[in-house]
Amino acid sequence: MPEYVYVWEFKVVAQRQQEFARQYGSDGTWVRLFRQHPGYIDTRLMQDRASPLHYVTIDRWRNIEAYQDFRAKYAPQYDELDKLCQDLTTEEVSLGRLQ
Repeated sequence: MPEYVYVWEFKVVAQRQQEFARQYGSDGTWVRLFRQHPGYIDTRLMQDRASPLHYVTIDRWRNIEAYQDFRAKYAPQYDELDKLCQDLTTEEVSLGRLQ
């Protein structure tokens, strides 16, 4: 099965940029949660140079089944972290799930 990639776009609250980077960065809280599943590969956090409050995350998984298994097994933790981070952004959009 091919690699599975999930891409998110964020508009971050200006005063919360550092906290956002701590939560979503390569050693952030989201990555620590994802690392609990063996099918997780890595996450890249990218910032738009022209619009510094605009970020994209790229989460890579071994395959779609690994991602689906993670979501099923860690749904409560995922939902809790999602709620914790909701005040860091003004907008959050899924840009796609790619194979």
